[in-house]
Amino acid sequence: MKKKTIVSLIVIVAIVSVVIFAGCIEDKEPRPTVIPTPTPKTPTPPPKTDLSLGESAVIHDVSFTVVKYEVGTDGDMRFPEGAMSLWIYVRGENVGEVPHSLPRSYGDVDLLYKGTSQKARCPPTTLHSFTTYGTTGKEGYMASGGEVYPGVVNEGWLLYTVPEGVDTSQIKIRVTYVKVQGMFVEVYGTKTWSLKS
Repeated sequence: MKKKTIVSLIVIVAIVSVVIFAGCIEDKEPRPTVIPTPTPKTPTPPPKTDLSLGESAVIHDVSFTVVKYEVGTDGDMRFPEGAMSLWIYVRGENVGEVPHSLPRSYGDVDLLYKGTSQKARCPPTTLHSFTTYGTTGKEGYMASGGEVYPGVVNEGWLLYTVPEGVDTSQIKIRVTYVKVQGMFVEVYGTKTWSLKS
């Protein structure tokens, strides 16, 4: 019996040795380790917050553009001491297929400057003309909030009062797109234009 036990023990040791050393045998040629390289992602530019003069924004089938601006005192318009006019030329158009409200001249187009917000000055009314600002000859942008039909364009000047010598690059024009139904106003969105050149 001793002989069988010794043979069995030798066989077991041989099998265990083969198993242990089998994991230590290497290939003749080493294989390169492949490390996946991350593909560089193109950074997504941040969304444009301010539009430039002449750029149009469309929200709810209404296109609106702040076209240009002029500064200075004009004609028979009166301004407080230390103040001057800032004229903003705007254009609104219904580009949809059904009637929509254009941003209103008084209330939906605000001038933003150094943390303040200002509504446009209304043109003086007379028996003959309610759309022209005094003797300046500037036709006003006169949208009242009522719906206009597709293809209808309303454009003209809005008047604001700013400090003399104002840095216009710090001024923004914020336009709120709304739908007016009787006493109810539904806001669709807002866009901001910068007067920076």
